[in-house]
Amino acid sequence: MIALTSQWQKFVITVDLPSIAGKIIGTNGDDYLAVQFYLDAGVTIATALPGMGQQNIVFDLARVQCAEGAADTPCEPRHIQTELALCQRYFCKTFPLNVAPAQNTGFIGVVSGRQVTAGSAGATNSLTWTYPVRMRAAPAIVTYNPQAANGQVRNLDQNVDCSGTGIAMTNDWMTLFNYLGSASSVASSANGVHATADAEL
Repeated sequence: MIALTSQWQKFVITVDLPSIAGKIIGTNGDDYLAVQFYLDAGVTIATALPGMGQQNIVFDLARVQCAEGAADTPCEPRHIQTELALCQRYFCKTFPLNVAPAQNTGFIGVVSGRQVTAGSAGATNSLTWTYPVRMRAAPAIVTYNPQAANGQVRNLDQNVDCSGTGIAMTNDWMTLFNYLGSASSVASSANGVHATADAEL
């Protein structure tokens, strides 16, 4: 346990991690290394943290860093753009950063393009989404209609749904969406769709 005061303090804790050589990693997805901060120790974890007991405090944390090596190193926060790009290797979306993916959230950020054929018959139209960065692997794609509660491409000119929305191709840098235009659409109608790409481990 670490004794806290009302002043900002720097704490450095060095631990030796045991080797996992020869160990078997399970299949439950629950093998991990964690850093945990406890405010108090109730009945559930009292034996793991003897002497802490029930507390009633507020504490602030800043610039927490885990670093490999035997010596303390300065905290070097990454620029937000670098942090975002690193995250987008695993997950990205067409929605604005402050908007959670959902159906019927508006047109800002949609993948859009103009269809080649009029109406809902004939050749399939397509939209291409190039991810902001190359992803870790080909992601799982989910589509979101910008103005209705379904995953269809939306006709942005007429505010009606298209049909047959599907994934024609996806890899670690782009996705190609296929769709059929709405029945009343014309050649060159603008259409759009939101999407998420998930390549998490």
